[in-house]
Amino acid sequence: MPAAALAYGGRLRVAGVQKKKAATPLGSGKPKLTRQGQNAYHTALCIATCSNGKPCSHMACGIVPGTDGKNANAASAVPYCAQHMRNGDSGAVKAIPHPTNKHIGRILIATRDLPKGYRFAYWGTRGRWTPKGENAEFAMEFKPNCGVIDPTPHGGSLMQCAGHPGPDEARNLAWGDESFGTRYDDVVGRELRLCQPVPKGHQVVLNYGADWMKTRPGIPYSNIGTAKYPAPPAARLVRAAGRAALGQVNGTDNASKKQGSGKGKEN
Repeated sequence: MPAAALAYGGRLRVAGVQKKKAATPLGSGKPKLTRQGQNAYHTALCIATCSNGKPCSHMACGIVPGTDGKNANAASAVPYCAQHMRNGDSGAVKAIPHPTNKHIGRILIATRDLPKGYRFAYWGTRGRWTPKGENAEFAMEFKPNCGVIDPTPHGGSLMQCAGHPGPDEARNLAWGDESFGTRYDDVVGRELRLCQPVPKGHQVVLNYGADWMKTRPGIPYSNIGTAKYPAPPAARLVRAAGRAALGQVNGTDNASKKQGSGKGKEN
């Protein structure tokens, strides 16, 4: 690099002229992966993964090579390919009816071990908020003053099946910082991320807010986890189990010391 070249705000300034590094065309070059093994958003590739954990190799729906990443249709803002928009991120999760409680409806099960930080998209048709609408319980805010996301017309939008934690349970899924689409798009979405690892066969659980169950007086508030499909325990239960385990260890140590103190003594 010439001596006159100076690092300046992430750019190169040579003889008073700022030169920007050429941007990599969207969708070209070697795909960049996240630590969780998913395609990064800027690659324009689908963020879903296969059952073996490898990332999907298809372009996100509607982004066509040679168009500079411009949206080709209303669904292109959602970072899934056409196949995964139809079927959901089936390499990571599956939706099944709750095995013991019909009031809960469907639940979301991890089909393999999923790492903390794994990303999903809660996506659907953008519309106006109607509190008494038929699908109001599934509608999620998109952006302020930009309507809500209604996933119900789309069977592949699997995040709508994530259960709400019961009184003795906690979430393992949380809203992320990214949103997909604009206030003018028909199909939009928001990012969801796992806030803790989820073992295979365990439930993916999203807290819909304190008022969510209050507005459903006809539905009993109960735990959604089962022996076959566990849900994360509430923090107070984890702390209680930790204290109990610590007390058991301390009790065992004290008993060992008492037994050891009597060795070698004569009557």
